Formats: sequence, C-alpha cells, structure tokens
Amino acid sequence: MVPKCDCHLRAGLSYNCRNPYRNVVGDVMWVPTQDEAVLMYARFLKAHHGTGASNFARKTAKSLQDEGDLEGHKIWNAVADAVDRPPHQWPQPRLLVSRKVA
Repeated sequence: MVPKCDCHLRAGLSYNCRNPYRNVVGDVMWVPTQDEAVLMYARFLKAHHGTGASNFARKTAKSLQDEGDLEGHKIWNAVADAVDRPPHQWPQPRLLVSRKVA
C-alpha cells in the first residue's frame, strides 16, 4: 500500500514532495505533470508497439470516448499525437537534482 502524500498537488506543475510516513531524511516522491506523463507513456508505447503505437493509442482513445470518458479520450489522443511526432521534437525531461531544476 502506498501512503497518501499530503503535499496538496496542483495541476500543471511537477513536484518533489516529502513523504510524511517515512522517517528517512531526504525521502522524496516525484509526481509528473500530465504532459510529462503523456511523453513517458508515448515512449513506452513506441518501445513496446513500434509502428503500431499510434494506432493502439487512438483505438484506446476511441474506446474511452465510446464509454463516455472524454478526459481519457483527450489524454490518449495526446499520447497518440506525441507518438506521431519525431522523438527529436519531444521536449527534453527536466533533471531534478537537490531540489533544483537543471
């Protein structure tokens, strides 16, 4: 079971937050933004599905739309759009070192 983090996350920003359930000094948890999560999943799909990654994501988006999950549809289409872009056009991930953004 993963303990709940009480860092009051806001949409649009990624965070390093302290886990109040651990006694280890410096224990942090990284929570990605929605855009970062889309890119992570796009990379995963491309690695595991190759040229079929975009099609897989669009089928998933369509299935979610048919079920009435419009937010899921939007996110899966964003994943498919990211897969369709050449990797050199993907934003580079930020490096987090000692609580500072590099």
